[in-house]
Amino acid sequence: MVANMTETQTRLAKVWAKILPNRSARMFVPESNFFEEGGHSILAQQLFFLIRNEWKDIDLPVSVIFRSQTLETLAAEIDRALDPIGLRLDAMPLPGDADEGDEAYAADARDLASQLPESIPRAENFDYTKISPTVLLTGATGFLGSYILRELLDGPAKANVIAHVRAKDAASGLARIESVTKAYGLWSPSWQSRISVVVGDITKPSLGVSKDSWERLSQEVDLIVHNGAQVNWVLPYSSMRAANVLSTLDCIRLCTVGKPKRLAFISSTATLEKDYYIQNEVLETDNLENSRKGLGSGKSMFAWYLIYVDGDYA
Repeated sequence: MVANMTETQTRLAKVWAKILPNRSARMFVPESNFFEEGGHSILAQQLFFLIRNEWKDIDLPVSVIFRSQTLETLAAEIDRALDPIGLRLDAMPLPGDADEGDEAYAADARDLASQLPESIPRAENFDYTKISPTVLLTGATGFLGSYILRELLDGPAKANVIAHVRAKDAASGLARIESVTKAYGLWSPSWQSRISVVVGDITKPSLGVSKDSWERLSQEVDLIVHNGAQVNWVLPYSSMRAANVLSTLDCIRLCTVGKPKRLAFISSTATLEKDYYIQNEVLETDNLENSRKGLGSGKSMFAWYLIYVDGDYA
């Protein structure tokens, strides 16, 4: 245990240790984040009941776990609930509430859009019948990514695929792809000669790839298929920003260096989950300003952000 943790933080860390899949030393520091340590929406429900059992005299809404994700902030919510003077504080707006979330993703879009390059070179039309393209695919080890991989390799393009995989090295990344696609009944031994792996992490700057790998990708890749994402319907925009928004900005930046590239962004119709779009015809020229506020999930918000910035990078 860390000596400077409060009694509530220490007790809460022990509760986390009962349900989180991977117990580690990071779990016992105030800045530890429940969801970054392996928590998800189902485990959050379990955590809620364990907290109610550990502190029998408090009355907290389950939403507080999603609003206050670190050991420090959640313990502070528990302390406030234990204080009779603070019993009504759960009704006060907290970081991650709807209004603040609206402002977060809407303002963030304008700020990040201003950081994009002033011009982005357009890739020339590519004749796939003559030369097989080289494609960088993110999210290749997921369900959808596995089928995209098969289409790229077995479809008309007969592409060469560089799969972006979170792994300790390229060999283990390739083994992971083979294992996942075999589980879905998709794997073909003929793919091995046309698949390579670049190790990275979409939550990190420059997709988490090394400087040398970034340079190689900039010179070799013809098309980026950005399918990788953190998908969670309850986490706020701030928790998904790095994996979903900043990674896509990195893909756009990769298109601007070295060889001109096309970008295919795997998005969501969740950006249209507003009454305006349900009641009106949606045109390609719409700028999606009517989804500037009111989207209820981090997934919807990041999809709105990318289309808002401008989907015309493909």
